Amino acid sequence: MTEFYKMTRNCLKCEKSASIRGSQIAHVSSVKVPVLSPSSIPTIWEEIQDLTGPKSSYWENGDIPWLTSGEVRKQYISETENHITNEGLENSSAKWIPAGSIVIALYGATAGEVGLTATKMTTNQAISSLIPKGIGKSYIFLHMLHSKVNLANKATGSVQQNLSKNLIETFETLIPNDKILYEFENKTSLLFDKIIKNFDESHILAQLRDLLLPKLMSGEISIRDAEKMVEDAA
Repeated sequence: MTEFYKMTRNCLKCEKSASIRGSQIAHVSSVKVPVLSPSSIPTIWEEIQDLTGPKSSYWENGDIPWLTSGEVRKQYISETENHITNEGLENSSAKWIPAGSIVIALYGATAGEVGLTATKMTTNQAISSLIPKGIGKSYIFLHMLHSKVNLANKATGSVQQNLSKNLIETFETLIPNDKILYEFENKTSLLFDKIIKNFDESHILAQLRDLLLPKLMSGEISIRDAEKMVEDAA
């Protein structure tokens, strides 16, 4: 990742860069972030919990990936820990975002955390999504990732520190000219694809480990059987 930052800085030094706002380079998607006050906390908490509270039909046996703000810390997100149903999607604040979206956590301890989605998924109102307007997603992601401390410092709120969609839309971003941006995207997009592929392979291997280790220890399967299962999954 350090090399990415060096490459970004070098690009900016090559030729004149422009300073523009977030809304000019990407569609900013999120539901309205309310201003927190002590009396409003229960209402907001109920909204955040609308998929995991008493309405079990919103999430039981769901197959729609649902990203939470805590998962944004992963940075590269190809799958989610939680899933929702169509009923949950239609009757809550959840919304679809495409693969290649830059996601930013808005609330509390995770405010300012930045991630990149590898697949299409849904999010709740605690996350704002930058969907690039034709400009390189790699550059925007790296720039926002490099700016996350600055973003977090802009969070406001007396009870809980929060960011807003308006702040993301007006956050100033340095953008190099089209030629440099095109070259930068060509060099980095393949690296990001490889990073995400490695994360996916690591997850599959972890699942196999959790599946096979108890069976090996109990004698249910042999080492040769386990090796074959790993080979088949590769």
